[in-house]
Formats: sequence, structure tokens, C-alpha cells
Amino acid sequence: MLHLTDTKVNATEGNPVQDMIDLGRVAVREEKEKRRAPANTFEASFGYGWVTSKMYDVNGAALDSKGGIEWKLGYEYTWSNGMGIGLQYSGFRKSFSDGGDMTLSYIAPEWVGRSKFDRWILKSGLGIGVFLYHDPLYNAAGFGFHAMVGVEYMLSANWGLGLTLNGVSGSMPKQDWMLLKEDERCGITRFNLLGGLRYYF
Repeated sequence: MLHLTDTKVNATEGNPVQDMIDLGRVAVREEKEKRRAPANTFEASFGYGWVTSKMYDVNGAALDSKGGIEWKLGYEYTWSNGMGIGLQYSGFRKSFSDGGDMTLSYIAPEWVGRSKFDRWILKSGLGIGVFLYHDPLYNAAGFGFHAMVGVEYMLSANWGLGLTLNGVSGSMPKQDWMLLKEDERCGITRFNLLGGLRYYF
């Protein structure tokens, strides 16, 4: 049997158990806030891209040199759980030996994930959008999809540097003059490595 000499409760005195619970909640909340990526991010990147698809000239001859300059502009919004949405425009240009240029454009919304570790941010993304092709003899529009992984370093609360590896694949309508084998489709797949500035707010 427990004998209590005083049944009055002093509400002003601290409760060690409750204090530990409160401290634990504060620590979890602070850790979650530290790992939260900035809500809004603008990206401007520049780099080099490589076409992995087979490419042919108008005479049906295969092209060997398929690298070119690449650029990207994008915006991402991230919720507190690290998931978010974004919109990107990416471009690619390749100059041929005959003096002509091939330009690829891609505009797409995307689903992104971002995790912050101190000043570092790891990111990934997937999306589906519009794929555009242009050269002096042919223009086409179709659908494309992309996948992206990258890392960013926050120089300050508002500015950072980033590096991303991207893959973009687009399909275009086949024309009568295109000579394709049975296992080939009309489209272009490329990979690129980009670096550039980030603005956070």
C-alpha cells in the first residue's frame, strides 16, 4: 500500500517525463527543418550533351560525331516532405560538317525529390513533355520524357552551384523519306552533364 502525505498537485513544478518528451519533439522538428530543401529554386545550367541514337544524313549515311552544347532553365517548388514539382526547358545544338545545325528543344513539367544535408542538396526528377526537332531541312514535334539526378551546394541562403546528369528521349513522326530498319524508331535519345547557378527563395 502506498501512503501519500500530500494529495495536492503543484502545476508549476516541472514534470521530468513531459520535459523529455517535449525536448524530443523539439529535436525532431529542428532536424526535419535542417534537412528541408529550399521551397523555391531557379536553375540556369550549361554543359555538354551526347546523342546515343543512330543518326543519318539525308543520303542515309551514318553520322559519327554526335556531341554538342547543352543548356537548361528550370524552376522547382518543394514541399516540406522533400517532394515537389517543377518545369524545365532544355536545349541542345549540334553543328554538322556541311555547315548545318541541328537543334533539339524539350519543355516538360516534372516530379522532383530534394533532400538537404547541411549545405548539400541531393535531387532527382522525372517528367514527360514536348520534344522539338529542327534542322535546315526538317522540323518536327513529338513527345519526350526525361530523368535527372544531381547535387547542389548552397553558397548562401539564396545562391548555390549545381551539377546534374540528365537523360532525354524524344519521339518524332516518321516521314516517308526516312529509311529505318524494323527495330528502329524515329526519335533521338541524349544524355548531358550540366553545371550552373541556383537561386533559392
